[in-house]
Amino acid sequence: MSRFCLKLFAACVILTLMGCQSAAPDPRTGLWKQAPQTFQRDAAQAIEHARAVEPSARPAERLAAMADVGAELGQRERSALCYLQASILYGLYLETRPLTALPYLGRVEELAQQALAIDPVIDHAGPHRTLGWLYALAPAGISVGDLDQAEIHFYRAVELAPEFPGNWLGLGDVLYEFEDDDAAREAYLAALAAPNDQSSAALDDREAARQRLAERFPDWTLLSAAGD
Repeated sequence: MSRFCLKLFAACVILTLMGCQSAAPDPRTGLWKQAPQTFQRDAAQAIEHARAVEPSARPAERLAAMADVGAELGQRERSALCYLQASILYGLYLETRPLTALPYLGRVEELAQQALAIDPVIDHAGPHRTLGWLYALAPAGISVGDLDQAEIHFYRAVELAPEFPGNWLGLGDVLYEFEDDDAAREAYLAALAAPNDQSSAALDDREAARQRLAERFPDWTLLSAAGD
């Protein structure tokens, strides 16, 4: 074999190995199950990407597969974060199947409760926040929806992690549904004022709180503009 061919063969081997290392783990290969930290990193990215697009544009089967892996890792490693990410991933998956999702919302609830039992503070009180949104948004009576439970979990979330705007945003939405306008407005204002990093989730929650104030409390918006 010529020296040129040897070099070409070596280059192909290196490129192949690099491609294998950079490929996203497939749930069926077991790579995530061997490295929980890798799963947690990839799950966080998948959640962020899924939330940024319409449900119809999400990779539904991949979200479901990742949720199953997260649930297994949560049980094996007793990991609150894996359970929490599995709950969120499963919820994002069900949003792509709205006509058949209702009977399966209990799975989202179960996984979030598992995370809550291990570490209620993880991800800025993420288990409480996830349960709050689930109970607030799911239909009552025919599913797990329960505004009273949503209020309890959001109040607990802001108690444990007042620095996270999403906790205040959820509380404001529930209080607004209860027609407690003053308390809802204060919760939205707290979301705007909450000190936090510049993560996409925090920025999105602050923007959502600003929009709620503009739509639901236009007088406040006018006063705020005058103050500026």
